Order: sequence, then C-alpha cells, then structure tokens
Amino acid sequence: QQRHPQRENEMKKIWVVMGIFVILSGIPLYPQQEHFRRFPPPPDPLQELKLPPIASALLSNGLGVSVVSRENVPFMSVQLVVFAGEVFSSGKLPGTATFAAGMFGRGTLMHSASDIDEIMESIGGTLSVAVNQDYVLVTFNFLEEHLDQALDLLSQMILQPNFAEN
Repeated sequence: QQRHPQRENEMKKIWVVMGIFVILSGIPLYPQQEHFRRFPPPPDPLQELKLPPIASALLSNGLGVSVVSRENVPFMSVQLVVFAGEVFSSGKLPGTATFAAGMFGRGTLMHSASDIDEIMESIGGTLSVAVNQDYVLVTFNFLEEHLDQALDLLSQMILQPNFAEN
C-alpha cells in the first residue's frame, strides 16, 4: 500500500476543523449527560416524621412545662422561654431585654459567677441565652445524672439573681 502524506494531512485538518466546529457549536459530545441535566431523577420519597410524645402540664404557679423524652441520650436539655423580648424594651432604653438577658448566670444569692461556671463544668453543662423580638430563650444542657443539681442551679439563677456591683 502506498502512503499519501498530503492526503493524510488534509484528513487530519478536516478532523481538527470538525472537532472545533462541534465544540464551538455546542453540540453535546455526551448526550446522556445532557439528558440527565435536563431531566434529573425524581427525589426519594420523604420518610415519615415520627416525633416523640410531648407531656405538658401547668404548674400551680402558672408555669407551663413540657417534657419530651428520648431513650439512650446521656444528656438533658432544659429550655426556658420568657415572653419578654426586645419589643418590650422601653423606647427610652432600647436593648434593655438584651442587657438583662446578658446578666443571666452572672450570680445568685448563693453563688458568684465563677461558682456558677465551676458548677456548670462539673455537671457537663452549657448555658446559652438568645434574645429575640418577642421572647428570650434560655437553654441549659447537662449530663442527665446531674438533673437535681442542674435544676437547683437554674432555679437560683431565675428566682434569686444577684450581681456584683462591677
């Protein structure tokens, strides 16, 4: 067989030109991928939401309490909602709710702020306070074996706050 180098070069040029034409014209090289992008598969069906039962009660002092139990969870979370957010701050003293919430956990009649920090650490606890327009949310997490100590500390912070002068 005889080779024709000139003809082979022309064929290479034709293939290069055709390749550039395909790339510039936007003709998809992989039609299956383009089909997938235009028609993605339907999502999997949502699993049924199964929430644990909520037990609620109203205490004699008017405090509403709700409890949700979960098995095999080694910690507890107590959330206190106080309906006194920034919307209730005086027009003359904006930010009063945020300031007051920031003082939460800074001392009680029996414990200083550093005492509270030590107790929190000993029970594996964390405390956070979030101020919203309509309410203040206090979240207290701790190891479940320290429930009595944690509730005692929380009640002191709520009912017997005491702050150092500075």
